[in-house]
Amino acid sequence: MSRRVVEVLDRMPSILRKYFNSWNVKLNYPSGIVGALVGYFISFLPVFYLVPKQEFIKFYAFAFVILGFIIFAKSKNKYIKKIGFKFTVITFLILVILIGLYLKAPNNNVPNGMREKALELSEQYEDDFELLNATYVFVSERFTSKRMGYIFEPLKIFSKDIEKIWNQKNEFQPCGAQAYTFKRLLELTDRFEKNEIKAIHTFSGITPHLHIEVLVNGEKINVDVWGRKRNIPLGTYYPFYESLK
Repeated sequence: MSRRVVEVLDRMPSILRKYFNSWNVKLNYPSGIVGALVGYFISFLPVFYLVPKQEFIKFYAFAFVILGFIIFAKSKNKYIKKIGFKFTVITFLILVILIGLYLKAPNNNVPNGMREKALELSEQYEDDFELLNATYVFVSERFTSKRMGYIFEPLKIFSKDIEKIWNQKNEFQPCGAQAYTFKRLLELTDRFEKNEIKAIHTFSGITPHLHIEVLVNGEKINVDVWGRKRNIPLGTYYPFYESLK
């Protein structure tokens, strides 16, 4: 471990005290700081059931990023410094819950007509890649992909009811809803194992984004259903920088 890292770790208690004191919260080292960190983790346990196990580490990491941003902003901006501790904590916890709801896995419902469509596609295409491509096109054409559409229909960001999503034909659906619909439909073809179809969370600018990674003939294929109508080709996904334009 480098000397610089050791110095930072040695200074961490005083750094934490400095930032917490900016909220007029007194923490006695070490018990107070340890207690604050334990409380930080415990406060997230209610959302554990919302977040898939494979995403929980990402959830904690993202929560740390948010907490770090709040601490940094509060130490640098004279206006944010005036915001009270309780208001900051409540805002932070609301953000944490929203992240948990966003990462929540969809239910296991199979809507009427979905299984039949999956079998129809499976019988029509013998090659697995052609089947994947046809499923990708079908789901993309079933919904609209308006840019920033979630601003006008924000509740759809947190919708995890596959049956409800499936029945909203020709309506706007965010990336997550389209991705999970594609994933469920592909699973119902019985041509892929569940561990061969993975939901991948990324970012496009400051906006969370979701696409699917499928293992086809030993090759990982990125499938961005929402991005198809935004000229994102099969095999890639909506890039980080795009929404910053």
